[in-house]
Amino acid sequence: MVVPRRLTRRCIECQGGMMEGEFQAIPTEVELPLFQKIDPTTYMPQIMRKYHYYEVYVCNNCGSLKMFLR
Repeated sequence: MVVPRRLTRRCIECQGGMMEGEFQAIPTEVELPLFQKIDPTTYMPQIMRKYHYYEVYVCNNCGSLKMFLR
């Protein structure tokens, strides 16, 4: 599993702020109580199943939210 990495980039929307974000692996297994596990990929749309990582950015100036899949 990949440890979340903190990222920064210039805001696309307002051009004045910085976007703070993180890069992390999409979970492939979720543990539940009583030693049960579910596979979240069965609940994802088919187009998302080929991606393994995501990036989420939020601007500290205008509040714009951007998400990218890798």
